[in-house]
Amino acid sequence: MPLPLWPEEKQLALYEATGYRWGHEETRRFLLDWDHRYHVVICPRRSSKSYSAAQKALPIILGRESLPDGSGPLPTRVWIVGPTYELAEREFRYIWDILVRIGPRELGWPKPLLARDSKKGGELYILTAWGSEVVGKSADKPQSLLGEAVDLVILSEAAQHVADVWTRYLEPTLTTTRGYAIFPTTPDSSALWLHDLWVKGKTGESPFIRAYTRPVTGNPTYPLDELEAKRVFY
Repeated sequence: MPLPLWPEEKQLALYEATGYRWGHEETRRFLLDWDHRYHVVICPRRSSKSYSAAQKALPIILGRESLPDGSGPLPTRVWIVGPTYELAEREFRYIWDILVRIGPRELGWPKPLLARDSKKGGELYILTAWGSEVVGKSADKPQSLLGEAVDLVILSEAAQHVADVWTRYLEPTLTTTRGYAIFPTTPDSSALWLHDLWVKGKTGESPFIRAYTRPVTGNPTYPLDELEAKRVFY
């Protein structure tokens, strides 16, 4: 069954508690949209793509809603797949910061049962106290992408992946869970498979896909004087 939708007010309260803020309305649309399962986010560098992807993952990591008998929250599995472990570590680092540092110290969340962040050793892993898993993976080892049911996949720097990573290995992992996928990336003209998803998300051709873009001002910490200086210089 698909993940239950988070009411907007509940999700916004979560972001307020963790101190997250965004700088562009397009980011808000992306964060609060649970009607679509696949989210293609193509933006320039420093526009907060990875951070917003990690924040959208947070409600899923916190687990499915409790069952009527009170036996929840039900644990979930989230994969962050990069072309390399180094690129997968971007979104993983933001999630780590929330689950390992902010949550336990400032919000009273239980500490993870297990947390490892060795990108050089190929081990990016968090096991929460309620059983949800966050796993960083590298697409250069496609055999590691087989055999699991996953609730959310983040394809870090999606335009650098080959089409098979998504169509052959990752999309099938979302079938039984009816899970979500996020494709945060900078533009790359060679990624025709991702462009096809983008077009479908923009035109509404597919009920599964939505496409987003925003300028660097989507990052609320981006120095506007730097942006203006570059406009004048270039």
